[in-house]
Amino acid sequence: MSLNIFFWTHTAAGLTPLLEQVLSAADIVVLEEAASTPFLSRLESVFNDVSHGRRKPELAMSVIPDWREVYSSLLRKIYGTRKKIVLERASLTPNDINTMYKLELSRCPNLDEALKEYGNSLRRRGEYQRKRDRGFAQQLADLAQSNPSANIPVIRGSAHKRGLESFLESKGIVPMCHVSHTRMLGLESEIVSKLEVGEEPSETELLMSMYERLLIGRCGLDPQNPDLEKLARIEDLVLGMSNEDLRKALAEPKKS
Repeated sequence: MSLNIFFWTHTAAGLTPLLEQVLSAADIVVLEEAASTPFLSRLESVFNDVSHGRRKPELAMSVIPDWREVYSSLLRKIYGTRKKIVLERASLTPNDINTMYKLELSRCPNLDEALKEYGNSLRRRGEYQRKRDRGFAQQLADLAQSNPSANIPVIRGSAHKRGLESFLESKGIVPMCHVSHTRMLGLESEIVSKLEVGEEPSETELLMSMYERLLIGRCGLDPQNPDLEKLARIEDLVLGMSNEDLRKALAEPKKS
C-alpha cells in the first residue's frame, strides 16, 4: 500500500497541478469533505459517476454546496478517469462544522479581554480539528488495511498536516507527505494547527492573527477561500509589526 498525502490551500489553482500529478497512478483518490453524512453519500456517488463518465461535470455541479470553483476544477479533471473516489467521513456534526468555521472577532472594547476570547475560540477550533483529523486518520488506516496493494493519494488542506501526520504515525502508518504551498490560509490556520497538537500560541501570534483577520475583512476577502496573493501581502505586513504596533492598531482600528 502506498499512501501519499498532498497538502494544499483551498484554491482551484492549487488543486489542478496536484490532480495532474496523482491521477494517472492512483487506484483510489481520497478527498477531504466536512459535509454531514446523508449529503456526503450522495456527493461521493456524484464524484464516482463523473469519474466513470456516467455524469458530465457541468451537470454534477448542481449538487455542489460550496467551494464551487474548486469542485468545478476537480470534476473536470476526474471526468472519465475511472478512478474510485472516496470522501472523508468527518466525525463532526453539522453544528460542529458551523461552530468550527463561523468565528467572529470579539466586540469587547478591552483588548486583553478580546484577545482572551479570540484565543479560546481558536482553541475550540483546534479541538474540532483534532477530532476531525483523528477520525480521518482512522478512515485512512482502515482503507489502507482493506486495500494493501493500492496506490492511494489523499488530498488534504495544509492546515491539517501536523495533526493528520501525528495521528497516522500513532497507528504505525508513515505516509509520504507533499506540500503544494509553503503558507496556509493565514496565520489563524497556523495557530489552529498548533493547538490541534497541543502547542499554545504566543500573545504576539494571537495579536498578529487578530489584526490579519481584521484586515482580511476590510479587504472583503473570504477568510476560508481568499485571494492568496492579497492574503500574502496582508500576512507580510502583519508579520513585520511589533507587539506594541499590533496593540495600537487593534485598539484604534479606524486609524490603522
